[in-house]
Amino acid sequence: MAIKKTRNSKFEIRNSLKLKLRLVFSILLIMFGVALVGYVSFKNFDFSLKKELPAVADQTADTKAQYSKIKSINIPKIKRDLPVEDGNFTDGRWEVSGEGVSFYTDSSLPEAGGNTVLYGHNKERVLGGLVNIRRGDKIDLTLKNGKVLTYEVFEVKTIKPSDISILNTTGDSRLTIYTCTGFLDSARFVVVANPITNW
Repeated sequence: MAIKKTRNSKFEIRNSLKLKLRLVFSILLIMFGVALVGYVSFKNFDFSLKKELPAVADQTADTKAQYSKIKSINIPKIKRDLPVEDGNFTDGRWEVSGEGVSFYTDSSLPEAGGNTVLYGHNKERVLGGLVNIRRGDKIDLTLKNGKVLTYEVFEVKTIKPSDISILNTTGDSRLTIYTCTGFLDSARFVVVANPITNW
């Protein structure tokens, strides 16, 4: 009887040790995961709120007034038809539309030529499907004057958040659309398109 009790207590001690080791290992694994997520977030987070934005073409209020603003964007490939609102970089923060797409007001209006920049959240009902866009896909902009301008995608790329070259003015007419992507929004997905309709 005494031998049985000794074996049972040894067995219970072994099981107890195994449980404790599993618990310690689980806690260490969780701590490692949290540390890894924290490290990646810290490494990729852009702490500089005041970015040096690129110089924009000198468009006076009169010059911009002669061109129509954008009313909406239609991206058939991802089944999105979204309103477009004015947005800007103010006090170190990007103004972003909650339910639509934002037009970077320091970029060119579509009919004026140059780089027209639109951006929005990587939400399911906004630009969440933008990563599915490929070269050759079509995008329509409806202007407030009723014109519909069609663009064809010629470039898709992923860039770092610190790469603001996509905001630069260009010699050609183009549409640049971007949204967040990657682990913890650590990158930007960019779509660039040329107009295929004449205006």
